[in-house]
Amino acid sequence: MALTDSLRAAYKLDDTSDYSGNDYTLTNTGTVTFGAGLIGNCAILGENNSSKTLSTSDAVGVALTDDWTISFFWQAPTNYYTNLSQSQFVWGTSGSGNNNSATFGYDKANTRWIIFSSSSQGLTTETITAGNWYNIIAMKSGSTLYLYVNTTQKGSVAVGSTTNLTPRFELNKQNDAFWWTQGKVDLLYIWDRALSSDERSELYNSGNGKEISFGNPSAFFQFI
Repeated sequence: MALTDSLRAAYKLDDTSDYSGNDYTLTNTGTVTFGAGLIGNCAILGENNSSKTLSTSDAVGVALTDDWTISFFWQAPTNYYTNLSQSQFVWGTSGSGNNNSATFGYDKANTRWIIFSSSSQGLTTETITAGNWYNIIAMKSGSTLYLYVNTTQKGSVAVGSTTNLTPRFELNKQNDAFWWTQGKVDLLYIWDRALSSDERSELYNSGNGKEISFGNPSAFFQFI
């Protein structure tokens, strides 16, 4: 299967544009800037971020019952606002609680990766290095939510129930807390399906990342 199959949104993060052709432009709140990233430019959320967000106002065409995958590269910062950097795919309106979201990221205070939906939480302890790039993949397959970092599974949880349904994707603060995305983000992709292990490895590309080309649906080019 080609990486372009069921790809709903693709962001090089040279700016807020979706270059998949589906026109899911990101909303830039708090003046996120763009500068040198892993490949080309990236989104710079900054250290101690407490105001900058990139988000969509919908689920980029992904139905709530679907399998889905979100992949991006994240450069770990030195400093964190409230000691946590997180992103989320939200299934409910703001304030409706964790029961309506899939949240994933890194908890610096406890040196661990996090992933949760509803009250379930999967944790893997790991000390990471500021300035290094990490490929983060959150993936829903069936009723399970998985977190992969650099192709290694770090945790899995059961997906919570869904009510008050208004889906969206956010590099943003968590709905009911103040946990913001810190550092830099590059090569953000969202699929309407679960990716295979080979596809996850292809995206990681030994840490070099992969920019998906839409010039020819069957052709992909690596920029290293």
